[in-house]
Amino acid sequence: MKTWHRLDLEDALMAQPRLEDVRAAYAAPAQAGENRPSGAVFARYDSPGSLHCTVTLFFTPEATALARRCGAQPCEQPPHRNLELLAGAAENLSGS
Repeated sequence: MKTWHRLDLEDALMAQPRLEDVRAAYAAPAQAGENRPSGAVFARYDSPGSLHCTVTLFFTPEATALARRCGAQPCEQPPHRNLELLAGAAENLSGS
């Protein structure tokens, strides 16, 4: 089984600049005329009984290089529920 990666971010509002950085890093090769990267990045927004919502990013195995550049840690493939596509193609959610 290929390894997914996870990056835990703070409060969803405070995380917005970091989310934009990840989107931009994913898109950078294509904007430079290189092949579009494979894989995808998904976001999960959680409100664990507190006022603030937290964000966790999940990088598919094909996006490992980006995950490492972003400081993400290896993890199991997340459950599909409550995941939103941040960058890439949604069909990559089934990647394992």
